[in-house]
Amino acid sequence: MRHKWVEVVVDNFAPGWANVFPKAAGVYVIFDQFRQLRYVGSSTKISERIYTHRVKGNSNTEASRKIGLLDRMIVKYKLSKKCGDYLMLEARLIKRLLPPWNYVPGRPRRTNPVAQPG
Repeated sequence: MRHKWVEVVVDNFAPGWANVFPKAAGVYVIFDQFRQLRYVGSSTKISERIYTHRVKGNSNTEASRKIGLLDRMIVKYKLSKKCGDYLMLEARLIKRLLPPWNYVPGRPRRTNPVAQPG
């Protein structure tokens, strides 16, 4: 069974907001309130990873600090059972979409991306 992209809009960061995301492995794409692509990531537990991005106290990267400042975010995610599958999809999306908050050494940053996954 192939997993489809699922979209979740988060504009209420009340306690438990991250529970709308699965505690499963996959790749995710974060957009701002204007539907501008901002970040592509992957995790073995999507809900926990998105939560750590959003919580300002866990801002150990530039992307997490910026995600923590969003008033509203749109997240698209796709589940995967195999580690190699979601890691490869993440790498392909980063290469193709050039998300501005993903740091890739030696690559120019795109300031106003318009491409979207799936």
